[in-house]
Amino acid sequence: MNKGRTRLLAVALTGSILLGMTSCGKVDYSDKILTCADFISEYAVERKYVEIASMSTGSDPELREFMAMSTDSATIFRPQLAIESTLQYKVLKDTLECDESDMTGTIDVEFTYCDYEEVLAAYPIFLTMEDFEEAVYSCNDQIEVTLTYEFQYIDGLVKLTNIGDLNELFPYRDIEVPLSLGFPAYVGEPQFMGSEYDAELECYHDTDSIIVDVPVEGDGQLLIWDYYFVIKNGFDTVYTSENMHDEYPSYLYLNYEFGESIPGGFYDFTLYDLEGEKFCEFSIYIIGNISPIRYIANTSLYYELPDGYGYADPNLVDMDDVFGTTQNLVDAYITSSRGRDFGYDLTIMHNPWNVTQDIIDEYMDGVYNDILEAYTEVEDIDATIHIVNYTFTIDGETYDSRTYYIETSDNYYDIYYFCSVFNYGDQTILVYCVTDSYDDLTNLLSGFHAG
Repeated sequence: MNKGRTRLLAVALTGSILLGMTSCGKVDYSDKILTCADFISEYAVERKYVEIASMSTGSDPELREFMAMSTDSATIFRPQLAIESTLQYKVLKDTLECDESDMTGTIDVEFTYCDYEEVLAAYPIFLTMEDFEEAVYSCNDQIEVTLTYEFQYIDGLVKLTNIGDLNELFPYRDIEVPLSLGFPAYVGEPQFMGSEYDAELECYHDTDSIIVDVPVEGDGQLLIWDYYFVIKNGFDTVYTSENMHDEYPSYLYLNYEFGESIPGGFYDFTLYDLEGEKFCEFSIYIIGNISPIRYIANTSLYYELPDGYGYADPNLVDMDDVFGTTQNLVDAYITSSRGRDFGYDLTIMHNPWNVTQDIIDEYMDGVYNDILEAYTEVEDIDATIHIVNYTFTIDGETYDSRTYYIETSDNYYDIYYFCSVFNYGDQTILVYCVTDSYDDLTNLLSGFHAG
């Protein structure tokens, strides 16, 4: 090979090398920086720490721990995963800079994700984690973070030298989302309303509507309530409301309009969220427009309501065990439309075991001591028990009874107390009457008839 040809080859080789050079230095690694920046950003979005670390000169334990989140630990990291799922990036190619003196380069990458702080500010408390996730996914406000990647060209490879800066993408790693305890934790005791509602007896008298306020307590007043309610009478569904929507309520207002007198009986309310999960249940009894006559214990004995009284059968009254058995079945509660501090005016029960007369006599003889003991246990009441001479008859036949007038020092608890227990046919009948007027006492007891 002659010297001229050798010189031409050397020039060609030098030219080839020069074509691979840019202002970054002797080797063009700018494309490698662009490629690495894109891969690292994508790995950041996908939480692939191992891949990022393999393209870096160092490691970062804090970043590794956060990126270890997975669907297996979703119950712990659901808020972070929701926010992280909105993370997007854009490599800003026009920011690429290289330094040929030390084979380094930098480039900016713009990241955006949901402005979770705005989400938390807009919703002081979330009913469920799903509600928080939905708010994140529908959020239009974005947080922008611009990171400057720093690279070093080492042994033919471009390496990220500031892996720790990626932590700036995840300021929400320790986020705490305020979650509610669920609707059931925030509902109080229902409050019934309307002129036909008897607050003392906790029932309605001959009403065409039921109006209820269900108190919302505590953090429940920070929630949006979407729900509906169902009313049943026994096994029959009598009403299902439309879906209801209340924002930050103090009460849930329920109104059932029947249009005419509601038939008597128990009405069971159940409130459901829109997922069909019940969160509140309660019942109310209605004294309907019913017959004034009620037969007792399937015998010919019956009771006819005096004027101004009605039947009420709420299930909230605990009857004492009489004769050592709980099978004293209530046939009727009779009450005045006037409120009573002491509950029902007249209670009629029967014991299907037909208790023997000697047991009845023993029980009746002990009534006075039972009353005395009851008032002795009440503090700050000085009571005197008077025996009242009253003869209890049903259609001319006399039945054993005890009548007392309890006189108290402040007159507030002054009442007449009547008790009679007798066998009628194959049943043992128990009658109790408590009222504050002797005329009311005799009027109530006149309602019994032998049939």
